[in-house]
Formats: sequence, C-alpha cells, structure tokens
Amino acid sequence: MKILLIFAFCAATVPLAGAAEVQPRPATNRVVLSAEYISLLAQQLRTNHPGVAAADARTFAAAQNLRAVRTWEDPMIRLGGMAAREPMRADEGDLIYGVEQKLPLFGKPKLARAVAAAEIDVAQANTEYQFQLRRVEFTKHILQAAVNDHFVAIGREDLQWLDTALLTLEGRIATGQASQLDLLKAQNEKSKRAERLITDTNQRFHDRVAMNIMLGRSLDEPWPDFELPPVGPPIAHSPKLESLALKFEPKLRMMRHEIRRAQAAVQLVRRQQLPDVSAGIDVRNYSGDGSFRQSMLLLSMNLPWGNRAKYKHDISREEAKSLATEWRPATTN
Repeated sequence: MKILLIFAFCAATVPLAGAAEVQPRPATNRVVLSAEYISLLAQQLRTNHPGVAAADARTFAAAQNLRAVRTWEDPMIRLGGMAAREPMRADEGDLIYGVEQKLPLFGKPKLARAVAAAEIDVAQANTEYQFQLRRVEFTKHILQAAVNDHFVAIGREDLQWLDTALLTLEGRIATGQASQLDLLKAQNEKSKRAERLITDTNQRFHDRVAMNIMLGRSLDEPWPDFELPPVGPPIAHSPKLESLALKFEPKLRMMRHEIRRAQAAVQLVRRQQLPDVSAGIDVRNYSGDGSFRQSMLLLSMNLPWGNRAKYKHDISREEAKSLATEWRPATTN
C-alpha cells in the first residue's frame, strides 16, 4: 500500500520536476521457463546428481546379482587313500578319487533367479523415483529463481521511482510546497526497499547455486534471467487421470515391485525346506601298478526335517516382511 501511494505521489509530482524520467532497463538474455526447458536441464540429474548415481549403482549391483545366480553349484572333488595289507590294497584299490555335484532340483535356482530379477525391478523403480524426487526439487528451485528475478526487477524499479520521488520532494521543499516529514517518510521507504532488494538478490543467488550443485556444475556457473511461464489451464479430475496417476506414480511403482520381491522371497524360503540332493562318483585304483579296481555311483542328500521349526521361522520372517511392505504407507520415504 505504501508503495502504491508513493507511486501515485510520484506520478503527480514528476511533471512538476521537469525532465526527470526513469529510463527502462536494457534487454537481457531472459528465458521463459517451459516444461521442455526444465526437462532438458533435469536430464543432467541422471548422470550428475549423487543420489541418482547411487541408485544407478544399486541397479547395476542387482543386475550383477542376477547374473551370479548359479544353476549348477561348484563340484566337490575327493581324493584319498586306503591303508591296509598288500593283498587287500591290491584287490580293492588303495587310491581313491571322485567328484560330487549338487543337483539343481525342486526349482530352487529358478526361484533364486526370480528373487534376483525382482530386486532389479525394485532397484530400477527406485532409480526412477530418486530421479523424479530430484527433478521436483530442481523444478522448485528454478521456478523460485524466476520469482526472485521478478522480485529483483520490481525492487530495482521501486528504487528508481523512489529516487525520482526524493528528487521531486527536495525540489518541493526548496519552494515550500512540502515538509521535511514527507522527505523522511520517502527516505525511510527507500531504505526498506533497498534492504528487501538485498534479500531478494541473495535468495536469487542461493537458488542458482543450489541448481548448480544439483547439476554437478561449478558454483559460479552463470544462469540467464528467468521469466515465469503463463498460467496453465485448470486440470479437471477424472477417473482416467486418477488411474494414470496410480499406475505411473514413481513411489507406488517402486512399492509394487517391493511387494513382488517380498512374495518371491517367501516362495524361495518355502522351497528351502526340501532336501539338497547331490550325485557323485568314486573310483579306486591300485597304486602299485595304477590299474583300475572299482567305481561307485553315489547319491547323497541332507535331512532338513530336523530343523523344521527353524524353517518355519524363516518362512514367518519373510511373510512378515512381505506384509510390512504391503502395509507401508506411500507417504513414507
């Protein structure tokens, strides 16, 4: 209100002051913000922002984990000998060697790959989520920078008008048409506007530094002056719009993948209750002349039933994790 009164006073008194007119500022390289311009800048966040780079590294690690899932485990090689009397060693063989291989039964490797693949989906969704978070933050900074550019331009114009008002008041005081009180009021208003201009200028600098940090640039990298885009049309709510928001919202997509990963982990732990079966072959030779004596084909398996209660606890743990993932609200980070 004070500024409007002073502007009105200046408009009435400037013609009396003669040729004291405010010259317009020269044109600068101003950029009108648009969705395309912001998106072009925001793409640099994918490679330059540490948070997004860390999420990309986790995605790469998840991909390597999937490739590392083994269908066939490393074989076990056995080598030994028998100590006995010469006739027994010559008859049965005293040099024993063999190999044992764990068999990929009951779909355990397939379920392990399913868990690893679900982990990739979660990591990729998290990468997109982290990028969108930084994009929103960057958009806020660049829009605020445009607002501050506007405030700074207005503040400079205010000071120019106030300078004109002070010159006019000084002339009117000299002719007895104004008092010192009017001059003090105008000087006080100019001081407040100068302080506000300093604050707006500092905030303008802060937003540009923040944008440079997010894009991995030098802190003093210059930016053009920004202008706010025109006001967009209202967006009417519709079931289709709501459906698209629920389908493509980054945080919800990541949470859906986390639920699938938890469910896959439950299935894998359930399958772990089944025994591990290994096949092997043992061969015996006589060390005296190296001739073959006998070979044996062996099948071995562990007995998991003794730890049935432990496996139940494993299953309960993974089911609780899956339930916690489903119940977690989308507003948490």
